[in-house]
Amino acid sequence: MLFVTIYMIGLCSAVLGFTQTHLDINDASAAKSIAPECGPNEVATDNRIVCPPQTCESIYRLYSCIQTPPEAGCDCIDNYLRNSSGVCIPSVECPPPPELFNCGPNEAPTTDRIVCPPQTCESIYNSYQCEIKPPEPGCNCIANYLRNASGVCIPSDECPTISAPPPECGLNEEATDNAIICPPQTCESLYTLYDCLPNLPVPGCNCVDNYLRNASGICIPSDQCPPRVFDIKCGPNEIKKDQKTECPPQTCESLYGINFCIPTDPEPGCDCIEGYLRNDFGACIPSEDCPSYDNDFDDYEDVNYDYDTNYSSSASSQSSSRST
Repeated sequence: MLFVTIYMIGLCSAVLGFTQTHLDINDASAAKSIAPECGPNEVATDNRIVCPPQTCESIYRLYSCIQTPPEAGCDCIDNYLRNSSGVCIPSVECPPPPELFNCGPNEAPTTDRIVCPPQTCESIYNSYQCEIKPPEPGCNCIANYLRNASGVCIPSDECPTISAPPPECGLNEEATDNAIICPPQTCESLYTLYDCLPNLPVPGCNCVDNYLRNASGICIPSDQCPPRVFDIKCGPNEIKKDQKTECPPQTCESLYGINFCIPTDPEPGCDCIEGYLRNDFGACIPSEDCPSYDNDFDDYEDVNYDYDTNYSSSASSQSSSRST
């Protein structure tokens, strides 16, 4: 009787158009492994992040996580966290808990406070080498505001002006906020053309009026600037030099005299050619034609001797000769 009832139910199902469904354990597992549908900024995974959760609150809270078996689901993509509505947003846009920060006037709480370059008035005038650091929460000045010396955020256009100390200038120089760069204040500028480009003003030292810098960078009267080398006309047995020989002088007397040289600024001029010296009239003649001088220098055999080490011995010898 029971068999007939079951048969009749199956027959009625076939007559009414119903189909039989056979539940298979393997089919259930396959249905379970189907990838879930994820939302914006999410990615499907077989092992979703459970603890610590991918939430904005996880930035400020500590969690005691225990190991759990993996489960499929959706994770936020890198650098995204879920807001209070469960939507994945950039982690830098996560709002800080109101109770975490007490920001001052013209400040706003943030998860990534500005550290370098700092939000200070000094940053307008200074340069910084900033290292990449992980974001940290805190308070930033609002747009167009910077911190003054007391750490208060003020409008950036109200920041005090910081002026650099005036430079220390030398003789015949004066301090300026706009140093003359091109054409330069040099003697060479008297006969040199320059292709100058606009440049920003920089503080420095300028020569005073009617002064120019010589080859040593010292400001001298412009009418004392040496002439150009190619404007110099040299005589017989002479050669043009950018830096003429001053000391020891190229003279016949230098063969017999002692020359105490003092450093001087280089200047162009004419030198005698090699093997020639100037006579009493300034003409360059062969050094072997120089006249002999009857003077008191016979005791000095070496013209280029060291004054400091030889003076005392020379003086004592002269003193003894006079006493005799």
